[in-house]
Amino acid sequence: MSSQEIGSCVLEIPDVVSAAAVGVPSMAAGEAIHVFLTARPGSGLSRQTVVLHCSRLLAEHMVPKKVAIIGAMPLNSNGKVVKLKLCRMPGE
Repeated sequence: MSSQEIGSCVLEIPDVVSAAAVGVPSMAAGEAIHVFLTARPGSGLSRQTVVLHCSRLLAEHMVPKKVAIIGAMPLNSNGKVVKLKLCRMPGE
């Protein structure tokens, strides 16, 4: 499974500004997908909208189990998302 493919799917939603998918350990599935995203201010984007969009386009095992809408992505000095920091954030 590709976290880039999942992130790209989420980015197709017009109100999503940035997105990153990370795998986290899961007793049931071995790994669960959590998506972290930033949304356009005032968009009213819901977590359910993201999950529904992904479920229409991705295989079931690639649909995020948790979606967190955050204020800003943690970036390194090169402007890349620091996924390790995302893994330490609570997914909602």
